[in-house]
Amino acid sequence: MTSGPQATPGVPTPAPTTAPAPTTPPQLGPVVAPRHGASGAYRGWRLVAEKFWRYFTRHPALSWLMALTGLIAMVIISAVGGTKNLTGHVLTGWAYLLTVLTMLLITFIVGLVLRAGGTSLSALVKGGDNRASTSKTQYVLWTIGVAFALAYISARTVLGPNTFVCDTNDNSPHNCVPDGPIWQQYLILLGVPAAAAVIAKATTSYQVSNGVIQTGQSSQASVADIATDYTGQADLVDVQYLVFNIIAFLYFFTHFLHAGTFVTVPSLLLGLTSASAATYTLTKALQSSKPVISTVQPAHIVPDATVTVTGQNLFPAGASEATVQLGTLGLTLTNTAHAAAAPGALDTGTFLAPPILPSGNQTLTVITSANVQTAGYTVSCEQPVVLGWAVGQPIAGTPADLRLSRLVPGAQYQVAFGSVVADATATGASLHLTVPSGLAGGTDLPTTVYANGLPYATTTLQLALPQP
Repeated sequence: MTSGPQATPGVPTPAPTTAPAPTTPPQLGPVVAPRHGASGAYRGWRLVAEKFWRYFTRHPALSWLMALTGLIAMVIISAVGGTKNLTGHVLTGWAYLLTVLTMLLITFIVGLVLRAGGTSLSALVKGGDNRASTSKTQYVLWTIGVAFALAYISARTVLGPNTFVCDTNDNSPHNCVPDGPIWQQYLILLGVPAAAAVIAKATTSYQVSNGVIQTGQSSQASVADIATDYTGQADLVDVQYLVFNIIAFLYFFTHFLHAGTFVTVPSLLLGLTSASAATYTLTKALQSSKPVISTVQPAHIVPDATVTVTGQNLFPAGASEATVQLGTLGLTLTNTAHAAAAPGALDTGTFLAPPILPSGNQTLTVITSANVQTAGYTVSCEQPVVLGWAVGQPIAGTPADLRLSRLVPGAQYQVAFGSVVADATATGASLHLTVPSGLAGGTDLPTTVYANGLPYATTTLQLALPQP
């Protein structure tokens, strides 16, 4: 049965849908790539650490009481040790004890402050993609190393007869801080990683916001992150930067443990750490993973067809899905071949064309899981053809059957004659409807068939003139 005609002043109002209707792309966030077989869950030492910080975060009064107690204990140890004027191995042992307590207290207080702000200590070495940052890790490494050395020398100064600043006449100073140009080296060792971290962060943020790269999101930072890029592949530049800094750090720290003072770092090591940092920041500025569509096969899309899309960086970090925007339709693009699996290959994905397609030439784009959209690729969509009236030309106000080359089972149809709309029911290969009253006969009427609210077929039709 059909309902009576409906007159509307403009474009017809779509009927309620039961089959696929026009959709918009789902709101995408960066991809979450689970690590270690866990979906963001804590395991091993991470679980222990999380329970520790969670407990003290929930008991702030107890936390700050412990921090205050630790500070008082350090003051008492310093005061007692200072009155005894310790020397030799006893002084060294007490100095290391006080140094470790100092570093633990600083870590505890910093951890409490970060937790109060909704983050954690691991944020100090993580980038915006939740991966361990190569530049931040080395910055933190040098900060901890220099801080430990200064805390140790300060402890020996408090507990024993040592002076904090080395005697300039001493050719072999121990357990003191040298004065003079040596500090320029340590300012470089601290400052270069800091500058590299800031530049890398600013560069990456700009590139992500402009769709130049797709970093994605990791569910959990890993040590492997500091030697790999955002796709999980080994990165020679990151490894070089890491190796030279570790060598320089080990040189500094082993000599410090032996002499208890800041030693001169060879110019070669200093130059290598600075050069690798410069290469690292330059590489960050030049990297690109902008998604690009290479081909769409077939370029002439018919309903219910499987369409293959190939291109570069369509699935960042091996994401399993992306979204195809075809006209007003949002369709799921399934990853069938990731480029990382075969060097030089392209990403490949497929999607199933819906039974109701937008009309004619359309722009197809891919929105990746990192919410970056490709440039448009022009395809054509096949639409059904209106074959005409089944039996002669009806007159306005009478039932009629309109034949189409293809109908979608279960869809809800409307036929619009200009701005006048009539509901229609599919019967075999035809639509049964009541032609709206008041339409003129003998003239071409622009006619559009709507299926589930989407334009399905367009043509011009004529009605018969009423009999006198």
